[in-house]
Amino acid sequence: MDAQLNQAIVQEQTSSAPILASDRDAGAIRTAQANAERAGVINNIQFSCQAFSNINPPENTGWIVSNPPYGIRVSAMHDLRNLLLNWVMSSKKFVGLECQYLMFQ
Repeated sequence: MDAQLNQAIVQEQTSSAPILASDRDAGAIRTAQANAERAGVINNIQFSCQAFSNINPPENTGWIVSNPPYGIRVSAMHDLRNLLLNWVMSSKKFVGLECQYLMFQ
């Protein structure tokens, strides 16, 4: 990424809403922290190791951006059904937030 563009993004982020990042996998959190460090935004993100169902929204407006498990990350259809049911039930506390889901292989 262009250094000037990266700096402009970092400066814009410092005046925006907080970014909360979580995953129940500690390895995923360490990877995300390393990526944030390289991007120069480590101080703008609050990281936590916890399941989606344990997240408490900081306010009534904002965004949820998620890369939920799918494919080989979900071992069986039964696991997928339980995961989606838990996701829907946990999402009820996020009324008023915009949701975006990322799906990458």
